[in-house]
Amino acid sequence: MLLDKVRKTIEENALLKRGDTVICAVSGGADSICLLRAMLYLRKEYNLSLFVANVNHLIRGEESDRDSEFVKSVCRAAEIECFYREYNVTEIAKTRKIGEEECGRILRYEFFEELSQNLGGAKIATAHNLNDNAETVLFRLIRGSSSQGLGGIKYKRGNIIRPLLDVSRDEIEEYLYANSISWCNDSTNLQPIYARNKLRLNVMPVLDEISRGAAERIVSASKLVAEDDEYLNLVSKQAEKGCFSHGQLYFDVLINLPAPVKRRIAVDVLKEWGVHEITTDKVISFLAFLDKESGKRFDINADFYAEKTYNRVSIHKRCSKENFSAILDIGQRVSDGNWVLEASYSSFPVKREGNVVAVFDGGKLSPPLSVRYRRDGDRISPKGMNGTKKVSDVFSDEKIDRFSRDFIPIVEKDSQILYIGGVRQSSLYSPDENTRKFLIIRYIVYK
Repeated sequence: MLLDKVRKTIEENALLKRGDTVICAVSGGADSICLLRAMLYLRKEYNLSLFVANVNHLIRGEESDRDSEFVKSVCRAAEIECFYREYNVTEIAKTRKIGEEECGRILRYEFFEELSQNLGGAKIATAHNLNDNAETVLFRLIRGSSSQGLGGIKYKRGNIIRPLLDVSRDEIEEYLYANSISWCNDSTNLQPIYARNKLRLNVMPVLDEISRGAAERIVSASKLVAEDDEYLNLVSKQAEKGCFSHGQLYFDVLINLPAPVKRRIAVDVLKEWGVHEITTDKVISFLAFLDKESGKRFDINADFYAEKTYNRVSIHKRCSKENFSAILDIGQRVSDGNWVLEASYSSFPVKREGNVVAVFDGGKLSPPLSVRYRRDGDRISPKGMNGTKKVSDVFSDEKIDRFSRDFIPIVEKDSQILYIGGVRQSSLYSPDENTRKFLIIRYIVYK
């Protein structure tokens, strides 16, 4: 019996507890009407506070309005409050530059989450069924999803629960027919205008012809994948602690791990770095990038990229270094938000404290000084050596990653580089035994 199967799904997956507040997402179709009837049946048993949410996408004109009115009438008869929201999905999708189907889904869940918060963190019950799950697995498979995606739709995700996930579409309709329960048919479900509709209308019937009960077997296989994946994820999480920290991936550790573990860590890293749609191709490309030489970059999205430097991979924000220039004078500070340069005079020598302080002969060198970022061909006359050296070679010697090199301040006078912030001082204008006024430049990095 359908209701017994729903109860079993709820109990085995801890979808409900006594006294829960539940919002049923009801469109008026067979699946959502079945969900509502099941929740009404179980309401007393679980002492549930039930509400309904209905969204009109305004895509199907009078048909959309008819479905919403039907849902409202069902709620009135059951004495349940119905929360209703309209969205012009066609226009919003154009504005957001996404497909109507995706836009509708996003708007629905935004509305459901808003209601959930207003009702004190209510659970949101959706009507996804076994056939939806099988179609989702196939859809993700042909889109190149990683193994995590092949586990199918989850019984619960946050405050979202799916009590009908073990029930087939045929069982739903049989239940509604047997109990003389009406529902609305969405005409777009019979049109192959969306990718999922094409799977439902064209692919699943053929698979069922080849092997009766194809949907059940697809879902059964996906559950095995999900179980294997859960175990491998536990292993990967432990391994991840040793190679991914503070947004940086240490690939010299990662490279020695088994391939299934590497792939899962790669997925976690990409998620952490803001990649929303992670396909198998994306993971393979990322792992191939790790085999490349130091200095190579990997595109994360429009705002960020990853760069391999020595034994690690870091994420960096895309920005322009060409436009930065400033004047440094005595008593002034120059900053780009990540570091500060300060210039001052002193009548006695100052301890250099490594390379975060540069000391010059203030009688020979007079401010103002220019501050900029590096350029191709830059050279410096380092203290302690004759001649000049490429700034890029200085960075290599100090093992400074390529991204950071672009945003280290270069201090110069009359086109001669005097100081690479925190890295190296030039031999030009060096103090000697006759120096009576010292020009001090301090380089401070914000942590």
